Amino acid sequence: MWWKKLRRRNRADVASIPATSPSLSTGVNVQATHDLRRLNDDVLLQIYQELRPKHGLQPLSLTCRWVRESVKPVLFSSCRQDARGLTWECFIPRQFWPYIRELLFFGVWAQIDLPDDDRYDAPFPLRQALSEMPQLTSVSIVGTLSRGVPRTAQVAVLSHPQLRTFDVTGPLYAPRSTNVPTFTAAPLTCYRQVVSDFRRTRYSLADSLLLCVVVNQPQVMESLEVLEVPSEFAPIALIAERRWPRLKRVALRGENWRFDRPVVDVMSQMPALQELVLTLAHPNRTNLHRLCPPDWASPLPWPELKTLSLTYPDPSDPIFSWLPTTLRHLVLSCWPRHFFFQRSETRLTMNDLGWGSPIQNSSAMVNILRRCQCSQLDSLEIEFVGSESDMELFRLIADAFPDLSSLTMFRYRPQHTTAVLVREIGEALEPLRRLRYLYLYLDFPEAPRPVHGGFHFSPIPNPHAQEEHDRIMRIFEQSADSIARCLSPTLSIISFLLLGASVNRWIPFRVQHPGDGLFVRHAPRALEEDGLL
Repeated sequence: MWWKKLRRRNRADVASIPATSPSLSTGVNVQATHDLRRLNDDVLLQIYQELRPKHGLQPLSLTCRWVRESVKPVLFSSCRQDARGLTWECFIPRQFWPYIRELLFFGVWAQIDLPDDDRYDAPFPLRQALSEMPQLTSVSIVGTLSRGVPRTAQVAVLSHPQLRTFDVTGPLYAPRSTNVPTFTAAPLTCYRQVVSDFRRTRYSLADSLLLCVVVNQPQVMESLEVLEVPSEFAPIALIAERRWPRLKRVALRGENWRFDRPVVDVMSQMPALQELVLTLAHPNRTNLHRLCPPDWASPLPWPELKTLSLTYPDPSDPIFSWLPTTLRHLVLSCWPRHFFFQRSETRLTMNDLGWGSPIQNSSAMVNILRRCQCSQLDSLEIEFVGSESDMELFRLIADAFPDLSSLTMFRYRPQHTTAVLVREIGEALEPLRRLRYLYLYLDFPEAPRPVHGGFHFSPIPNPHAQEEHDRIMRIFEQSADSIARCLSPTLSIISFLLLGASVNRWIPFRVQHPGDGLFVRHAPRALEEDGLL
């Protein structure tokens, strides 16, 4: 790197600098620093931005005082603040405030709410600090636990005029809290909140009311581009009544809601929508998820739609006949994954939540995909139970979506069957001449059961766990080789899902073509190296 050469050059030249030289204290070659100063400010900042992810910015900042000053807008553009330390002594130093663009609060919050919201005592600098951060556009909050975020902090953050992105992981309000303030919100472009998937209490009135307070303001409706929130918190009636001219991504995750109007009607006033992600669990005794009414017979109100992700799709939903040609990514899956309902130890949790898994078989998936006129689809993910229509489904995928570069399939074996026709899958997918990444869960009967005490559910550790693991790895490698020999040379990685006791992992195999041959090898970092993780 050029900056490393600069530092070596500086060290080598220090000995030749006269003792009276003003540069002696910094150990910097005057000519090298002068050369840096010739760069345009935009170019210089771009260089700093490139160095930051590679951890090269801090050593560069130590070369001399001028470089350190010039690097501050990038070096301090992102800062972290412990939410417990909101006193002047523990807060981010004031000299960094003018440079901060992204601010992350982490941990349990100090209690800074006061009897009078307009009075702010000296020990808590949050409101004043935010007012002196003219570059601040993004605030993230993580690790709130069950105590949530103080109301005073919510108002201080969400009313900051320059704020554009608000991202919180965890609840904003403590349980049973309903005291929601009113305030003028910043013109946000992104409102994102993520909470625990399997929490017992699904709904938070206060979190939902706060979301209503924010998105019901005209400046937010005009500016909002991304809305990602728990489905239980989403103000469905409000969304249906308002127009969202710039909204590009809507992602709702949680339990399916019970609302009389179909989704296509609820979200009909989103002309710029490009991504619709509905990751919704299926409450027992409810219908499959349908986006359009049965009599729908007109184009969708989202002419720029590029991504559609839907759980438990209804094969009779008219939406599949009206998907626009702009669609590039399609996901038809279960949530939680169907294997959670197959394993007794996790099925108990699903039963407690009142959720089922009405997964479709390959025949129903054929009926859905046959109606999708999206020949330019780039990625497809499906989850289904195998049937006599398996090969028809695979051949349909290859014929209907010839431009696929990524294909993900979760295929569960039908009851009382053990065969997994690996080579036949590869042969059916052979026409996919642009496929690069193939992700497979094929429910191999030899796969170990991943639960506590080794791979098998037992209070006693399984002494054969490593043996079982080695066996499934050999099966993965043999299957990857068999499939790769059927597919196009464009194929780069085949990954198989390995279920674990606490974490499920994709096991990637790199496909290489030395000369006229083919070689498949386990490459643990392949997905990371290709930027897929």
